[in-house]
Amino acid sequence: MLPRRAISTALLAMTLSLPGCCTISRLLCGPEKSQWVSVSLASPTATVATLLEAIRRDAPDVVYGCLSTNLRREYKLDAITTQIAWQRLRERVTGLHLAGYAEIPAPEAQTANSATFMLEVQGHRLRIDLVRESFRQLVYRRPNGTRGDSLVPLDSWHEMARIDRVDDPDFDKSRFSIEPFVFEHEGLEELPLSAIESAGLIRRWRISALHSLE
Repeated sequence: MLPRRAISTALLAMTLSLPGCCTISRLLCGPEKSQWVSVSLASPTATVATLLEAIRRDAPDVVYGCLSTNLRREYKLDAITTQIAWQRLRERVTGLHLAGYAEIPAPEAQTANSATFMLEVQGHRLRIDLVRESFRQLVYRRPNGTRGDSLVPLDSWHEMARIDRVDDPDFDKSRFSIEPFVFEHEGLEELPLSAIESAGLIRRWRISALHSLE
C-alpha cells in the first residue's frame, strides 16, 4: 500500500495556488523544463531549495533524494513507489509544481545535526524538519562509462574514523584516519583503482519530517 498520507498531507499543503498573474502564467506553462541550477544537500537551506525546485520541475526522483533514510524506511518508500505516488498527486492536484515557488525563510531552529523551517503557502504553514546524516561513499566508473555509487548510512563517523593530533612546532596539524571498508560493485568481477572517482565519508542534510499546520 502506498504511503499516500505521508506524501500527500505534506505536499498538498504546498500545492495551493500563489496569488497574482505570474501564478496564472506558471499554471498554464506547467512545470519548468529549463536546466537545473544545482542539486545540493550540503546545508539545510540547500536541501529545502532543492526540494522546492524538484517540486517546481516535477522531479520525483530528486524529491526522493531529499528524504532521510528513516523517513523512507518509516513509510516504505523507494524510487518506484515515490514515482507512483507523485504521479497520483499530479493527477489529483492541478498546478502541483506551483508549490515550488514558495520563498525559503531563515530556519526557525538549527543545531549541528538538525534544522526546522516554516514555509508560508497562501495562508497555510508547512513545517519541514531536517537531519544531518552520515555516510560512507565510494563512487566509480564502469568500463561502459556509467556511474557506480556505493552509499551506506552510518550512525556516526566515530564508527570508522578518528583524528589524532600531530606534533609540529610550526603548524597546527592533525591526522585523519579512516578504517578500510568493503563495498559492492555489482556486475563487475574486479574494479581497478583507476576506476575510483571518490571515496570517503560524507554528510548530507535530508528531510526527516513534513507537517502541514492549519
